[in-house]
Amino acid sequence: MEQDREKIKQTVRKCTDRLGFVTEEQVQSMVERLATMKDMKTVKVAAAVIKDKDRILIAQRLKGEFKGKWEFPGGKLEENEDAITAIKREIKEEMEADIETDEYLCNIEHDYETFHLSMDVYICHFLNQNIKLHDHMAYRWIDPNEQHIDYVPADIKVINYYLNYLNTDIIMKS
Repeated sequence: MEQDREKIKQTVRKCTDRLGFVTEEQVQSMVERLATMKDMKTVKVAAAVIKDKDRILIAQRLKGEFKGKWEFPGGKLEENEDAITAIKREIKEEMEADIETDEYLCNIEHDYETFHLSMDVYICHFLNQNIKLHDHMAYRWIDPNEQHIDYVPADIKVINYYLNYLNTDIIMKS
């Protein structure tokens, strides 16, 4: 463990020496953060950007650290479960609805304070819209460009990626 920290410190020092104004305290802080990140547990999840025409569905967290924030529904992969199976299962459990995946959108990597999140995101649509919420306090259909939504941190990356995907798709169709 101490050898790992020393290697990290040498790497940080090489990078920061070029800057010339990084203090030893800042180097030590970077070393500690990087060492902690190295030891963090990775949580694998799948999420759905559920479309209906030009709108997408977001859901508001019911509990936990991010209670009240908005997210794209989904959840953790179970042992030996693939991402598509996981989001179909999670949407069924969380919303009593069935979805179909249309295409893979992206993988989001995000570091939280105590774990690393690896999230596969798929563009989906409902097969039925008889939504009954179990793990969320509300859901909304929104225009993807809608501003001022208080997203869960990793989902900020998802909406930005999705907006980029839409813009790329529009350019390619022109």
